[in-house]
Amino acid sequence: MIKKPWLGTTGRQWLKSVHLILSVIWLGAAISMNILRFAWAPSGNGDLYAVDHSIALIDNWVVVPAAWGSLLTGILESWLTAWGFFKYRWVTVKWIGTVAIMVYAPLFIAQWDRNIEAISKAEGLLALQNPAYLQYRLLYTLSGIGLIAVLALLSVISTLKPWTKQDRLNSRLKVGRGLANAEVDP
Repeated sequence: MIKKPWLGTTGRQWLKSVHLILSVIWLGAAISMNILRFAWAPSGNGDLYAVDHSIALIDNWVVVPAAWGSLLTGILESWLTAWGFFKYRWVTVKWIGTVAIMVYAPLFIAQWDRNIEAISKAEGLLALQNPAYLQYRLLYTLSGIGLIAVLALLSVISTLKPWTKQDRLNSRLKVGRGLANAEVDP
């Protein structure tokens, strides 16, 4: 049997710190992208493209690396510590939320982002009258707000660790029942 590697206390703290920093960067960049979308009112022909291009740059150079880094450090935390992947419900919920975002964003949000940027580059301020541009922008914005909500919820779950006591109690009951059955059976 292969022995599972474990991190010591210092290693766990460093890994947790890196995971936390990457998660905060991911959430902060997502919030920043939405603030740019709402707060910057373009007045010149190149302004709309500048906003859309800035948002795309933040997405490609900040959000994507932070998301992948957060996922990787989460995998390492689950593998190298006692938290495990599915031992606690709060960890399972975080995995479901993270994987859902990591699948949804490239399939939908990234495509809308590329379309928004291409249309505003070609049409300038006239893009604000283009139904396709407005639809992509609405979908992108609503998805961004949803993504921010999920990331914030995952942060809260990570901090509060709900269900932990119940998971430990259930684990002890299973172990207790297993020992009781083992003692009764010949």
